[in-house]
Amino acid sequence: MRDDLLAALLAAPKSRLLLTGCTQNLPEAAAAKAIVQAAPDAAFFAHFAPDALLWSGAPPQPRLAEQLVQAEIPAALFNLSAAHLGVRRQRRTLAGQLAGFSAVYCADEAAHDQLQSLGGLVPELHLTGPLHPMLALPPEDTQTRKTLSQRLAGRPVWAALGVTAENLPILAAAQVHARRAAPGLIVLVVPANGVDAPGLKAQFPALDIQSAVMDASAIEPGALVLASGQAALAARLAPVAVLADSLVAAGAQDSPLMPANLGAALIHGPHFGRFGDDFARLRAARASHSLGDNAALGAALVGLLRPDSAAQLATAAWAMLSETADTLGALAALCKAGEG
Repeated sequence: MRDDLLAALLAAPKSRLLLTGCTQNLPEAAAAKAIVQAAPDAAFFAHFAPDALLWSGAPPQPRLAEQLVQAEIPAALFNLSAAHLGVRRQRRTLAGQLAGFSAVYCADEAAHDQLQSLGGLVPELHLTGPLHPMLALPPEDTQTRKTLSQRLAGRPVWAALGVTAENLPILAAAQVHARRAAPGLIVLVVPANGVDAPGLKAQFPALDIQSAVMDASAIEPGALVLASGQAALAARLAPVAVLADSLVAAGAQDSPLMPANLGAALIHGPHFGRFGDDFARLRAARASHSLGDNAALGAALVGLLRPDSAAQLATAAWAMLSETADTLGALAALCKAGEG
């Protein structure tokens, strides 16, 4: 998240940054354009005379807080949690520490509720939740996407990401079930990293689904097998994506946030691998469909292939993933206002 904020601030051509606190491993662009100081001290405002201030975490100590008030510059406090406020912080103490801030962005409900209950300490009080690093999306192969879109020719479609020999029978049963309700339904099969696509396709006849390749336009497939690195392509094309590796004990091998950020409504199982936090964010935002039983996958597909249902999950995911960008945009705008 720090690097995303620096990128937003550096976008202003006349800006200069003074960084304090965590200044290790700065991005190259920030290191070339920033002044670095270990921590703000008593001479901070007098020496540097900043035009705006962004302060992360615990509020400044009283002496610095008083100097901020005297500086009369735009200032925002972000990433404030209940732990930064303490269990019983007196109103007078908080009022003094927050007096110089025009906006406070709270990282948890407890901090937001505590400040809200005290009333009027800052002009703007926001609950943003923790700020997360923004996703770097894979570049799009526009021509391949266009070709495949024409190949699909408007048929209903869903994507299965992270497919292996272990989870393929679950997906095949779901495809057979869902195709009864949606004739012509096609599943875009994206093998997990290291999985042999021809080996998967060899199992299809026994699983009662057919397969095709992209250039075999005369074949009516039940499944279209892509390369293992084409999860982003599938998520851009399909309104619904099943995270196949989360259906089995091995667990998710990739973050669910990438396909969510590309507009796919997500269905997943209970095995999160090392991405438990990402799945928890989606579930808390009601931005994914969690299966309690793999046998329910076919019915879940039928429900989410309705455009309104898929759009509801996709919109919730987009709103969740946009929170950090919105906050960073607001902080950057405050600094730009301070430049005058």
